[in-house]
Amino acid sequence: MRFEVRGTSSHDSPLAKTGSSRGKTPLFLDENLLNLKKPLEEKGFTVLSPKSRKLDPEILAEDLPGRIFVTNNPRDFLYSASLLDFSIIETTHVTKDPQDLAEMIARAWFDYSLKAEHPAFLLVLRQNGRHELTLDL
Repeated sequence: MRFEVRGTSSHDSPLAKTGSSRGKTPLFLDENLLNLKKPLEEKGFTVLSPKSRKLDPEILAEDLPGRIFVTNNPRDFLYSASLLDFSIIETTHVTKDPQDLAEMIARAWFDYSLKAEHPAFLLVLRQNGRHELTLDL
């Protein structure tokens, strides 16, 4: 897989210097990706989802700060990510098979040593493996 980091060089990236403790960083699933919960948990992630049907403003204020939001609809959340200190993993351009997508997220997690304790990022997953990581939201 080939990864592209935008906003900084990959060897200077604050992501490259952090650990990859999957269990400590909650991933928050968009309501249309709830089938990822079990496959991601099997890979060691802590996975959260809306308790009930919430509107986007409620999710923004109550659920996303300090977390990593997994969604295939990032445009409604991009502006708020840096303001509210959360990151986004975009799944728009990749398989929706839960096992394959969970594997892709876990691989990107390892390759970039992702975690929520750094500035907001946007990781756009690509089926061809040329993922894009933007650090300056």
